Amino acid sequence: MAQAFALLTPPIHIAISAFRRRFVLSNLLRSMTINTFLVGPIIGAGMTYAKMSSTDDAGMVDRAERIRANVLQTRVDDYSVIGGVLGAVVTPTLFLRRAPIPLLVAGGAGFGIAGGVITHLAKNFKDGTGGVQQMVEEAKSL
Repeated sequence: MAQAFALLTPPIHIAISAFRRRFVLSNLLRSMTINTFLVGPIIGAGMTYAKMSSTDDAGMVDRAERIRANVLQTRVDDYSVIGGVLGAVVTPTLFLRRAPIPLLVAGGAGFGIAGGVITHLAKNFKDGTGGVQQMVEEAKSL
């Protein structure tokens, strides 16, 4: 869910800022930080608990094995981690005096996670191995 919130936060925040006619970089970074690293994981954990609470041990083991064997999920997770690290390093470099350092690092990591997911989707689209629809179908089957 953190990856989904990392993708959804910037367009929603920019649309709200355009409506209010006031864009502040530190507010965008703060919303990226909160949504990517707090709201997304909490909702994801709640959804996982709701799904797994009615599953027996064999079902949990089966689900864990399917997730582990899913090459596309592994790749999107890897791209998200790499993007998060790059975003956490590059964003403070570009906007050093425009926002507090902790917001720059955490918000940059959120942007990097979103960039990693977008890179994964673009690579899948380019290779013809499926796009968003295939990811949604795989997520439903897990």
